[in-house]
Amino acid sequence: IATAKPRPDKGFDGKIGCWRVSMQKVAQKKVYKTNRKFDKDGKENEVLREKGEIYEEDTTMDSEQYQKMFKEKVIPAIRQKMPWARRIVVQHDGASPHTGKNTEDILRESGKQSKESWLQRWCVRTSQRDVPI
Repeated sequence: IATAKPRPDKGFDGKIGCWRVSMQKVAQKKVYKTNRKFDKDGKENEVLREKGEIYEEDTTMDSEQYQKMFKEKVIPAIRQKMPWARRIVVQHDGASPHTGKNTEDILRESGKQSKESWLQRWCVRTSQRDVPI
């Protein structure tokens, strides 16, 4: 979930977006809703997905998934909903996907617009205070 300070003067309600953490997979076999081809009365059960069909499966958020989601979904949504913004401060908790594998540097690089740095400050939200990184 991404939110920002509402700006009624700009027509912005503060909502940036909410995205599902998932990955696309290909069904290896035909899957039925009840995991059985036939029910107890001998009727064929409804098919959930066919073999070869592409479907979305929920996944665990790791630093690579976090970076990909931030670059492909969050930053474009911020730019679309807040085109007037010239400086962005990102705040998030200290969860390992948010802080691992050079996440700060990679996302700061993604936030650059032409010659100016669009994503200028990175903060970790702790229970007591914001700590600039």
